[in-house]
Amino acid sequence: MDSLSNFLAFLRIALILVVGGWAFKACISLIRGEKIELNFLNPLNLKARWPGDKTDAKDSETSS
Repeated sequence: MDSLSNFLAFLRIALILVVGGWAFKACISLIRGEKIELNFLNPLNLKARWPGDKTDAKDSETSS
């Protein structure tokens, strides 16, 4: 029973953080005058950042 209580507390905190992040993003968008977009698949707009190949980085630096 205690582990279920801990799990529910974790879910509650995670839900508060996600909803708070959406509200913060909405406030920033309103201040900037942009339209508000809610993405339910990626609510915090997290993006994977993979390290780039060093050959690609050198090619793009020389072409600039």
